[in-house]
Amino acid sequence: MFADGEWWIPPEQVNVDDNEDTRSDPEEEEQRLANRIKGFLGLSGQKKLLWLLRGVDSRRGSVARGMAYAMDRSDAAEEVLVKVKRALISRLWILL
Repeated sequence: MFADGEWWIPPEQVNVDDNEDTRSDPEEEEQRLANRIKGFLGLSGQKKLLWLLRGVDSRRGSVARGMAYAMDRSDAAEEVLVKVKRALISRLWILL
């Protein structure tokens, strides 16, 4: 394999951290995160999430579908969290 030399030589890596100008100020980073537009699910997204949550059971596929949907809508994480929390509480209330 290496009789005629290496087939591929990786390129040299440039270390970006060496340049002081590229580093951001912690205050600027905090302000950028605060000004970030947060997403929302909308009515159809809420309905689909609730439908997926009702179908979650001990099967691997149902859990995977719910997780994938929630991860795809990570920009609306706060809204997804509220819906998941309410679904869990209502399911536990039924069991009691």
